[in-house]
Amino acid sequence: MSGEKIINTGGEHYAVGLSAGSQHPISHVGQAARPIIFADTIGMFQAPLGPSTRKVAVLFLSPWGFEEIAMRKMWRMLAEQFSLKGIPSFRFDYPGTGDALDKNAETNDLELWVDRACEACELLRNLSGVRHIIIVGQGLGAALAYKTSLRMPGIAGVALLAPVISGHAYAREVLVLSRMTEGKAAATSDLPMLGGEAVAPTLFASIKGVDLNRSPVPPVQHYFLAARYDRPAQFKFNQHLFEKGKDVEAHPYEGFDEMLNNLTLSKPPLVVMEKLVKWVESIEKTFTNEVVSQPREAVLTPLNGVLFREKPVRFGDNNRLFGIVCEPGNGQRQKVSVLLLNTSYERAAGWGRSMTALARDLAAVGIASFRYDAANVGDSPALPGAPEQVIYSETQLDDVDAAVAFMETLELGRIILAGRCSGGYTAFRSLVRNEQLAGAVIANAHVLRWDPRQSLEDLLLFVPKPLNAYKSKAFSIKSWKKILTGRVNLKRGVLNILGLLKMRCLGILRPILEKLSMLSNAHKVIHRDMKRVCDRGARLSFIFSDGDIGLNYFYQHFDVDPERLRLYPAVKFQIVKDADHNLLTPQARAVFQSEIERLVFEAC
Repeated sequence: MSGEKIINTGGEHYAVGLSAGSQHPISHVGQAARPIIFADTIGMFQAPLGPSTRKVAVLFLSPWGFEEIAMRKMWRMLAEQFSLKGIPSFRFDYPGTGDALDKNAETNDLELWVDRACEACELLRNLSGVRHIIIVGQGLGAALAYKTSLRMPGIAGVALLAPVISGHAYAREVLVLSRMTEGKAAATSDLPMLGGEAVAPTLFASIKGVDLNRSPVPPVQHYFLAARYDRPAQFKFNQHLFEKGKDVEAHPYEGFDEMLNNLTLSKPPLVVMEKLVKWVESIEKTFTNEVVSQPREAVLTPLNGVLFREKPVRFGDNNRLFGIVCEPGNGQRQKVSVLLLNTSYERAAGWGRSMTALARDLAAVGIASFRYDAANVGDSPALPGAPEQVIYSETQLDDVDAAVAFMETLELGRIILAGRCSGGYTAFRSLVRNEQLAGAVIANAHVLRWDPRQSLEDLLLFVPKPLNAYKSKAFSIKSWKKILTGRVNLKRGVLNILGLLKMRCLGILRPILEKLSMLSNAHKVIHRDMKRVCDRGARLSFIFSDGDIGLNYFYQHFDVDPERLRLYPAVKFQIVKDADHNLLTPQARAVFQSEIERLVFEAC
């Protein structure tokens, strides 16, 4: 993997289109931000459109955990908007998170994260030629922005979005959420778990120590504060800054819940984003007669781990997509590689960096892989004319084609696909579509064929929960609020439940209905596609968590023996006990990885 030089970064000419859902239409295919490796982590530098005449650059400091996954798209959209206004920006992963290396995990804490933020400030100055930095942080990242501005000179402004004021209160909230969502292992743990992995004690202890009210106030005059309605401490912090003589522009954080409540239906908080962009522009205008220096060159070298090496890349038309190639550290790889697909709107690293860990574990046994963000997911811009909701859309299949074409240029050999949930659907449809693909491992796929007339938004009021979970859903106050305020189509929700009951009945009655030719056209199409895949010798493995909603759909269409599909004996099938939908328990992760390895070695 050769190095990629960055030359005249601040004056680079390329088109950046805003994401679907933004207030500006996309008229052309935009480039993904340029990946940069520094200090054992990966950052994304968004150069301004054309030569920059601006005097400020923006550094984004991300929140932590699920909040970071949910708002990754928001960072990218803001970076694109700043780019259009001639303002460069930079965002990166903290040590031990996302795609960063996790060296010295025992000593990883917030002070180390602040160290990286300070390094990122200096790197952004070098890449952009701009002296004055505005730091924008959300959640725990807002607390880090506050701490970073205490140590770094030349900070022109600090934006605090839903800031963590008290680390102790925040840590308690994270621990409760972990015990509710992370399974049996987390239920009795004194440490939270993220994606099935326990948080390092040193990191959690340092988070508890955050207290912005007792912290020294940074020598920064301008602040932007977006406070959550249900967090009075955030509103009070506005008064705290005002009493210290600071200029504060404060707003309620409209759209926060809509961004975090459901990843598949997540909507960026456009109102707050627009106000933030205007605030940054107002800070920029306070600087006059500034001399912008020449941006410096940077070299993109691989990110080297113990048993792997990774290179972040841009690919596709006009470099519109972002991805990471992960190869064995010794350079000796199998003749078959793996393409890891997004789940919902998760960035390629995955929830709890599960896909990053998977890619590196595969490299340790000699298997190369490629993970990437599909268009309008994570760090990849939206396509012009594409639907705002890209899950189950044809555009995701086009992105797979682009990823496969890129992998072919690297001579990574034949390709096995691997995906969970919606990523499993994309894997199956791509396997049908592209006869060059060697196989796929599909986990907890809700469907194998999507009817575009279906409403994903309405469907998710009740799906993907098993039927035995609907009772609690039906009596949920939050669900009824959505119904009564018109945010959910009640008729559609009832039809979805009836449809799911129909699926169960069809699964029971299918042998009779097949003889009477009463099954739907969808059933025939799925079997046609399955036969096409099997007839050409492609390898296929289905994994389901016990009780997953996708099983109802699967049983509607297939007879299953203990480990195989009856009509397709070459297709493996297995159920993992005590596993969540995302396969994040250690046992489920091991099964997923083991099946990928099996298909790779069989295809070699």
